[in-house]
Amino acid sequence: MILAELHLENYKQYQGEHRIEFPPQGVVAVIGANGVGKTTLFEAIEWCLYNPREIENAEVPPRGGVGRTLVKVVLEDSRDGVRYTVERGLRRGVTSAEVYRDGQEAPLVQGTRQVSEYVARRLIGLGHRAFVSTFFTRQKELTFFGTLRDTDRRREVGRLLGLETIREAQRLVGEERQLARTEAAGLKLQYAEQSAGRDFPAEIAAAEATIAIQEASVAAAAAERERSAAAAAAARADLERWRGLERGDEALRRELARIGGEERAAGARREAEDAALRRLDEADATRQELLPLRAAEPARRQAVAAHVAERERWDRHRVLGADLARAEAAGQSAAREMAQTVGAVETRGAAIAGWGWTDADAADPPAAAERLLTATARLEMAAAEVHADRLADCRRRIDERDAAQVKFDRYRRALAELDRERAQLLADGEPAAAAAEA
Repeated sequence: MILAELHLENYKQYQGEHRIEFPPQGVVAVIGANGVGKTTLFEAIEWCLYNPREIENAEVPPRGGVGRTLVKVVLEDSRDGVRYTVERGLRRGVTSAEVYRDGQEAPLVQGTRQVSEYVARRLIGLGHRAFVSTFFTRQKELTFFGTLRDTDRRREVGRLLGLETIREAQRLVGEERQLARTEAAGLKLQYAEQSAGRDFPAEIAAAEATIAIQEASVAAAAAERERSAAAAAAARADLERWRGLERGDEALRRELARIGGEERAAGARREAEDAALRRLDEADATRQELLPLRAAEPARRQAVAAHVAERERWDRHRVLGADLARAEAAGQSAAREMAQTVGAVETRGAAIAGWGWTDADAADPPAAAERLLTATARLEMAAAEVHADRLADCRRRIDERDAAQVKFDRYRRALAELDRERAQLLADGEPAAAAAEA
């Protein structure tokens, strides 16, 4: 196999897609500074063909992990020019591998382990260790064949040259030849056992006589078959005729059923029309009875209109009464609220002209509201607000003092309780002396 092409996509420092074609003749040299990726090219070939454990999946994607990783190695058979493409990809930590042959859509092999075995046994003929030590050398060392024994070295060289395949074919041919010999010997022995003590000419003559008798029987059976076929054809013709009559009879039955359905539908329509005529006769009789009442119809219509107008006036009166009741209730509620507001305001001994609430105010809340607004308009609101803020501050300080007094009383009771418990604990003597004695 000859390396023909190499495709790299997001393999280590080779981000994006890269395609390298190797010429069929000449020497290929890969040169460059340290760290540019010379060794990575050979490592990508090694990973694609064998997926060794030494190359971990976490090290394969480029820095940043953009997209998937895909490596394709195209190998060409120097004998017939057929090309094989080995593909190995990595996406989200999962490896996939396939082997394709030119001109075929379906892969020859699928699966990461299966592809590695197919490459080692069928395409290259070398295992991973032999391949790395022979063709892909690290630190310019060729130690693989040097460390092998003579037998192992001959085996690996045979694999490399394809001799192992020839030996395998020779072994298979030998096994098939031995199997054929064994089968032939068995058949020969079987023939000898089955032919012992038999007169084959007499048996052949008896078989020929039997054949002649059977041929005469076959001729008679053929003639009988022809007669039976003619009878079957006649019976088949009669059957088709009877089936035609049956189909015609079935069509007539369907036609009669259709006509019967139409007749029943026509009867139903006639009954409906008769019922409609009866309803029309009844309506005409009712019309004749109502004709005398037609003259009184305008007066009755006016009476109905007057009744409707009177009912509408009554409905408006009822709605207005309800609105008036709600308004009165709202006025009384507002009056009570104003009375509570006036009573809640503390004047602190300073009389406010016009400020107060009497029974006359309850009878006329709007006039009382006007008077109270006039009284409040004459007040100095700024001084009142300052006074109110001072009063609120005093109230807050009083509340804080009361809270502190409550807290002080609680602590004093707790201290008294602790003193009582301490006296009970010291009733039997000083604990320090008891501890020293113990």
